[in-house]
Amino acid sequence: MYTMGTISQDHDKLDSDTIADVIKPLVEVDPSIKVKPIIAKIQSKFNYTINYRNAWFVKQKSIAKFFYDWEVSYRILSAIIGQNRSTTKTTKDLKNRMLIP
Repeated sequence: MYTMGTISQDHDKLDSDTIADVIKPLVEVDPSIKVKPIIAKIQSKFNYTINYRNAWFVKQKSIAKFFYDWEVSYRILSAIIGQNRSTTKTTKDLKNRMLIP
């Protein structure tokens, strides 16, 4: 049972953040991945079987992490593009002023 970031009392070092990081490549390739392959991945990696509910939860957490990273990257890229547009406009204005006698 999921409690306070820990997947189970049986495996105290295996928390939802750890699992979300492990399955991140799977979720990036296919965000609609089924829960059973996630359970199998965790079982093969840690020799521990999590239940369906917890696997579903960490899948959602991994998706949220992936899209959060994407949103941050998009905002940074938008800011850079915005700066380039203002720089480009200023450069064009300067060129036009230099050409007009």
